[in-house]
Amino acid sequence: MQTLLGDIAILPSILEAIDHLQSQGPDPAPSPSPSPSPDPSELKAKLSEVLACLSKWDGHFEIRQKRSARIHIHNDHSRTSTSTFTPVPDFWFPNLLAANISIHVWAFQIICLTELSKLNKRFPSGEACDDYNCNLNNPTTTENASLEKQHKHKHKPKIPPSTPALALATKICQSMEYMLQDEMLLYGPAAAMWPLATAYTVSIQDGDGNKEETERCWGFMGRIRERGFLSVGVGGLEVR
Repeated sequence: MQTLLGDIAILPSILEAIDHLQSQGPDPAPSPSPSPSPDPSELKAKLSEVLACLSKWDGHFEIRQKRSARIHIHNDHSRTSTSTFTPVPDFWFPNLLAANISIHVWAFQIICLTELSKLNKRFPSGEACDDYNCNLNNPTTTENASLEKQHKHKHKPKIPPSTPALALATKICQSMEYMLQDEMLLYGPAAAMWPLATAYTVSIQDGDGNKEETERCWGFMGRIRERGFLSVGVGGLEVR
């Protein structure tokens, strides 16, 4: 886990620079202050570097797929209890450390993809990296090429998350059954909270287009609450 944290050590400063850039308005004037405004192209390059580091974790752990038996669980906790969910296989990991690293890698990738999307929307450069297709050398992009094409034409969120980001959010949800096993005690739920919140933030961007994934996230949040966490904060919301 320490190696992963080293790979993303620069990410907080990148996000701070992006916040500073966005606070300046659409046409920032040259700043007379000693600290110049962040360069959007440089920020994009740094985000791509972080994504390149994170991509090295792809396939690092053996992940088995297990047939899901989650429909009744989600119905218990989602906000629309009569929903019928499309079966999605669960991910099963060799151990809790492998699961913890995997879901955090996917969450950090989502953050980078989302910030790249925002930067490209506000500062288009005509480069290969755009809102829906980022040249990340990321297998997720290849796996979802046909889905990406459908998504691009059918759905246009207010802040368009890339299809790879949506796929990563699904992977996080597919990992929750493993993380929330009774034998994980409080360690599994505690480790799952932030990646799950990140997945939820992505899924709600597309509204009804990701209704199932959004409700799956809420179902897992309810289960985390039942394990002793009285509130689970998600993008300004709390499940209580």
